[in-house]
Amino acid sequence: MDEAALRGLDPTSGSQAKQDLLTYFEQLKTSSNGWLLCAQTFVRNVYSDQYVQFFLVQVIEHHIRNRHSCCHQVEQVKLRQLMLTWIENQASVSLKQKGVVVRKVSQLFALLLLADYPENWPTFFADLLHSLHLGISCIELYLRILLAIDEEITDRDVVHTPAEMARNVLIKDTMREQCVPQLVDSWLQILEMTEETNHELACLCLDVVGKYVSWIDINLVANDKVVGMLLRYLTVENLRESATDCLHDIVSKGMDPIPKTKLIESLVKLLQDSKILPPAEDEDVDFVAKLANFVNGMGMALVSSWNKLVKADDPAADETLAALKSKLPLMFRFLGDEDDDISQSVFGFAHSYVAILKSHAAISEEHCHIFCGLLSLVIRKLRYDESYNFESEGEDEVMFLNYRKQLKVLFENLVQLNPHRCLTTVHDLVVRVLSNFQQCPFSDVEVALRLVYLLGETVPAPHFGADSKFPEMKALVSTVVTSQAFCHAHREVVLLYYEILVRYEKFFNHEPQLLPVAVASFLDEHGLRNPHSHVRSRCTYLFTRFVKLLRAHLHPVAHEVLKRIQDLLVLSSPDNGYPHGLISIDDQMFLYEAAAVLIMSTGLPQDKQLAMMKSLMTPVLERFESSLAMLRTVQSDAIQQQLAEFIHNLIALGSRTSKAFSTHQTMQLCGCTECFTEALSVFLKVLNVPVHRELLHSAVRQFLHRMIVCLGEDLLPFIPVAVSHLLKDCGQRDLQEFIPLFNQLIAKFKAAIQPFVSQIFMPVVQSIFSFLGSEIDKCDLFAEKERQSLQKSYFSFVNVLIMNSFSQVIADQGLENTHQILTTLVQGAVDFPDPPTQKTCFACLRRLVEVWGDGQTLAGFDNFIYDGIVPACFLAPMKSTFDLRDAQTVIALGETGQTMKEVLSKRGSECLHFLQAEYLPSLQLPQDSIHEYLQHLQHCDQKTFKTFLKDFFMHLKQHL
Repeated sequence: MDEAALRGLDPTSGSQAKQDLLTYFEQLKTSSNGWLLCAQTFVRNVYSDQYVQFFLVQVIEHHIRNRHSCCHQVEQVKLRQLMLTWIENQASVSLKQKGVVVRKVSQLFALLLLADYPENWPTFFADLLHSLHLGISCIELYLRILLAIDEEITDRDVVHTPAEMARNVLIKDTMREQCVPQLVDSWLQILEMTEETNHELACLCLDVVGKYVSWIDINLVANDKVVGMLLRYLTVENLRESATDCLHDIVSKGMDPIPKTKLIESLVKLLQDSKILPPAEDEDVDFVAKLANFVNGMGMALVSSWNKLVKADDPAADETLAALKSKLPLMFRFLGDEDDDISQSVFGFAHSYVAILKSHAAISEEHCHIFCGLLSLVIRKLRYDESYNFESEGEDEVMFLNYRKQLKVLFENLVQLNPHRCLTTVHDLVVRVLSNFQQCPFSDVEVALRLVYLLGETVPAPHFGADSKFPEMKALVSTVVTSQAFCHAHREVVLLYYEILVRYEKFFNHEPQLLPVAVASFLDEHGLRNPHSHVRSRCTYLFTRFVKLLRAHLHPVAHEVLKRIQDLLVLSSPDNGYPHGLISIDDQMFLYEAAAVLIMSTGLPQDKQLAMMKSLMTPVLERFESSLAMLRTVQSDAIQQQLAEFIHNLIALGSRTSKAFSTHQTMQLCGCTECFTEALSVFLKVLNVPVHRELLHSAVRQFLHRMIVCLGEDLLPFIPVAVSHLLKDCGQRDLQEFIPLFNQLIAKFKAAIQPFVSQIFMPVVQSIFSFLGSEIDKCDLFAEKERQSLQKSYFSFVNVLIMNSFSQVIADQGLENTHQILTTLVQGAVDFPDPPTQKTCFACLRRLVEVWGDGQTLAGFDNFIYDGIVPACFLAPMKSTFDLRDAQTVIALGETGQTMKEVLSKRGSECLHFLQAEYLPSLQLPQDSIHEYLQHLQHCDQKTFKTFLKDFFMHLKQHL
């Protein structure tokens, strides 16, 4: 061995030493006898250092995985002998300091099994069994090798190819025939030898038994001798957890349902007679968790058996169901355990049993009793523990929240099973708790409101009309709304109250007299002015949602609400105590949106609504003007940054205010056009500020997006100025962000904006081409991703033009420019590594064929069809990156088919002649394939043609 190279294994070695080591490692792997050198060195224990030993084993592993099966038989035998010799050499050595190496060697034996057993090494297991008499270390190695073998051939988490699966089946079948009984005997002997003297090794052996029981004959394990041993181990503190796991593996084994039921019944009876089940209340938590896992596996196995018997219409299903019911007390015992991990262990059993109840047409009295017990238990377990730290949520709190999510699923299933019973139970709890909520424990109040909130996800809507199937919901929500639970001292209760108001906003359509109470609850120190910032922030969001959802009913209270939130609308800035002391700017944006909605809900004449909207926006515009003036003159970078951020936020406030309007309820219809055209003319001034362009331009773009939606054609006079400034000296990211805005303008205004689009189109395209043509470092993944994003934006831009009947804009750019654009579409369709984008490009080409395909509209386009478009429909699917197993790719393939059908529609027999006589023969296609393609192209509908294309190109790619 190269001692100098091996020094690179020292953790303190330098980079050159590590590089020398990697070079040596590659040399050993590629050398014809490198594996032999490493194996001999490893077996002779030349190096005691674990790093070196692991290095040697890695070389051997590479050899087994890549070259062993191709070696001469003599070399194969040599490796087996060396590995068995290594086992013999461990007879007098402790393995405790060799954990990593031992696990790696165990894996080597498993790999040798895969390569050589049964054909080339039929004595594999006999050789292993022969080593057991050598001592404890060899026994441990034997057991670890068996675990490694199980991981390779049985573990379902490992993905195998069909060939590997067939190999694994052969190995297991051969083992069943040749050696499994001997393996089981060896396990029993190991257990008898170690059960008193070496509990660690006994537990390892029980782990092996549990792993293998899933595929060996159950009678080898589920017999009096083995079960008796397991029961005995359940009373030994260091063995009982492993013994319980082994019992779980036994009951989880795939079996016929009737024998499985009998096996479970016998095991449970033995455990109950031995006082193992149910466990005592003061039993060790870890052991109880193992028992819970056993009960869960047992319950799910019984449910599975019952399902099979019912499906087969077997009368024995009743016996299995009776056995299942008799185990429910055990499920209740563990589900209700104070330890959430133990409770969570039986969720599978609980869910499976609820599924059985759902399958019954009607719930019997017995089932109703079980249902009520389960519902009561779930409600109890949903409660927060007193130790929960709301101020600093750590790992324990996160684990409880995850546990609660799973309980929520169980509760929802119970609601689906019997919604009326759940509603009655929750209503009784809510009435009892909220009637005296200030004196009740916080956890009781919280869980009562939580259940009301959760019902909104499960009980079918509508809840509150006269024809509702669930009239209990109306009384339930009414109880919460009128309870003043928002006055509770705990913030979780306060937030839940407001969450319920928003979730059940339809309630107020039927009970509008309670709306003032609900709105008022948001406005005081419990809601928007709550001392806790998280509650304040969430309330501003919920208040805005509430106002928007119920805007049609707010006119009686809109004036009063606007007055009460006026102080929260006062702007803070760097020159008056920035940031705001009570609410953040993000929260203030929600309030501006709510205020605008309230103004439009007052029911006042349009001139008064306009005046109110101006009073809302005027402070924003005034502060904008003064801040912009400061930004133009101030020299400090820090102050410039603050001012730019503040101006960005002011424009964002204008955008949020505009959300009171929509495509249907435009500013023009509401008489507020003047307010927002004034705001637009003011905000556009920021576009010629030379500092912090990206931040400021992004705010203007967002405002323009909103104005396109709700200002309508009154926006058009501002577009040339805005666009020219946004495009001036813009960078790649600016251009990419601009394209969606331009797309929205085209889609919204269509013909009204076409002259301007014709004027600006080619400069935009040339800017895109300039950025795409610039040099980038091929190793710069971020730059490459940015380039692809710009390409996607370009294709979407062209697509919006073409699909909105703006193809003439492209035609008007001159022959050379038009041809360049068409060529990029073909390149995108064939080469761009993104199926949705390829689909977009083909859709553009198809549309252009539809518009220009007659050959009269655009000179030379008929030639382009045959030079570019038709070849693209074949070259793209034949690309190795065009994965026909991918759903998005198949959609793109369908677009190629539609494109070809459009070409055929426009060019007729000329197209068929080109395909038959020129293009398809150039692809070296046989005549029968050409004929088949042309027949499907002419006579199949689009769906059938797409199916044909998938098979056609899959076959083509396999044979070309």
